[in-house]
Amino acid sequence: MNLFFHHVGQLGATKDFPKTVFRKHNIDVLVSEGVITDGSLLEELRSKFPTGEFNCWGVPSGASVVIRNLNEGDYVLLVKSSRIDGDIPVLCPVKIFWRAKLETLSEYLWQDSKFPFIFFFNTIDIELMWVQFIEDLGYKNNFSPRGNFYKVDNGRLEKFGGVEPYLQNIINKYSDYRNDNVDLSRLKEDGAEFGLFDLQEEEDRLIALTKSMPNLVDNSLSRRLVSITKRDRAFSILIKRHYNFKCAVCNSSLKSPNEHPAVHAAHIFPKEKMGSDDLRNGICLCLLHHWAFDAGWFSIDDNYYIILHENIPRTEDYKDIYKWENSKINLPKDANVWPHRLFLDASRRNYGFYKS
Repeated sequence: MNLFFHHVGQLGATKDFPKTVFRKHNIDVLVSEGVITDGSLLEELRSKFPTGEFNCWGVPSGASVVIRNLNEGDYVLLVKSSRIDGDIPVLCPVKIFWRAKLETLSEYLWQDSKFPFIFFFNTIDIELMWVQFIEDLGYKNNFSPRGNFYKVDNGRLEKFGGVEPYLQNIINKYSDYRNDNVDLSRLKEDGAEFGLFDLQEEEDRLIALTKSMPNLVDNSLSRRLVSITKRDRAFSILIKRHYNFKCAVCNSSLKSPNEHPAVHAAHIFPKEKMGSDDLRNGICLCLLHHWAFDAGWFSIDDNYYIILHENIPRTEDYKDIYKWENSKINLPKDANVWPHRLFLDASRRNYGFYKS
């Protein structure tokens, strides 16, 4: 299993993602219109996509390294933008990579025959920031992918335990496909298998926690052993719901083409430090401000005003972060779930907002 990423760019993603990445194509329709004529390809498609529909993406003829190395079972991230506010909205679990040129299909799908080496998958929507991705993989901040298609050196993923644990980390943190025990092979077969749990019991328990004094951390054994639980999902749903699916900093309510709100339920005191799933340790943030908060570029004081790290660059790239200095965050109507001072204070200490 290998991980690849393709920098598509804002214009290319806006133009082409809706055609194939966010749109299913029907096998029977393509056959009836004479677009797919290769019997071997047709047999593979019918075998790997029993629903009769697929998503796909194309590789240009010049991407020889990808053409030689991409295989069924690999994963591809499609990068929309590599700006500081850029995002990676798509993870592709490759089910078929057809090494013979499919120029007719490329022309049909994208009105351009330049992407004849096509791989097929079921799209997994994710909400991963470009800056988070390059931090994870250890690329320099000024790394520019410039429209290229890359294979990730497995050594860059050693700190996560390899490709598969890193992919599980992405799915667990940045997608809606969540389960008590994420199984990449099942996701590869059919992401639709991963439905929502019956979460009412967990939601009720989290709401009940707001009636008592909060605990900063959760050291329970189950939280150490299970990365994604019903409580995680309930926490995410409730935080987004209380903030009306809007960013507490900028009030953004953007959605993906599939109507997924582009916001995260972020922990104020980090989950990586066993931060509690108490709703008062949660805040709803857009992708950019979630990354900036976790990076320590800004924090929130006890009166809910935004404070900045003293070293934040005052450049155009960071303007959408520093322009909110001294602004009050948007708070839920229910004061019982407002961020608690215990978590705000611990977060500021964690990210170095107190002078030693």
